[in-house]
Amino acid sequence: MKKITSLLIGFVLVANVFAQYDGMKPAPDQNAVKAKLEKAATETNDIFAEFVQEKNLSVLEEVITSRGTFHFKKENKVRWSYTSPFKYLIVINGQKMYINDEGKQKEYDVKSNKMFREINKVVVGTVQGNLFKNADYKSEFLENQGFYLVKMVPVDVKMREFLQEIHLYFDKKDLTVSRLKMMEQGGDFTLVNFVEKKVNQGIADTQFDFK
Repeated sequence: MKKITSLLIGFVLVANVFAQYDGMKPAPDQNAVKAKLEKAATETNDIFAEFVQEKNLSVLEEVITSRGTFHFKKENKVRWSYTSPFKYLIVINGQKMYINDEGKQKEYDVKSNKMFREINKVVVGTVQGNLFKNADYKSEFLENQGFYLVKMVPVDVKMREFLQEIHLYFDKKDLTVSRLKMMEQGGDFTLVNFVEKKVNQGIADTQFDFK
């Protein structure tokens, strides 16, 4: 379960990338920023991107880096395909979740498991860009010249036992998520950078078949 959670919520990092996310200050009109992001989310039907994920564990000096491709399509269709350094596939289609861990396949009913319901809510809400509308999180809106940053803290105490805070970075050019940072208790965190994004280009439903 912890492996699944880390891969799902826990998403090209090089040194010169960090500068574009620096200098964040509270947005003067937080309601206006929220409204702008919500409007963009309603206009986003599908997203394709490549991603680089870095898992930072306090018990390890070396950062665990993974790469792959990502698909999203309304309503509630998500496909994470890890291609390096291992093959791992996660598909969410409606209330069903499918996982293929290097040939070991499992299928889950999201509705029957509270943990999977939360994972589904976080994943879909994140990629749609409207997770901050969820009353289960307290949100703060910041910005710099190129990005909006939404800092989110779970309200539920049990949720905070494995997810302390979420940071969503929205590119001001297209108002889609460019970076996702998930912080856990104890200092561990997962950082995902989405690159080569394509928005509303059309994605076939077959991408979300369980295979």
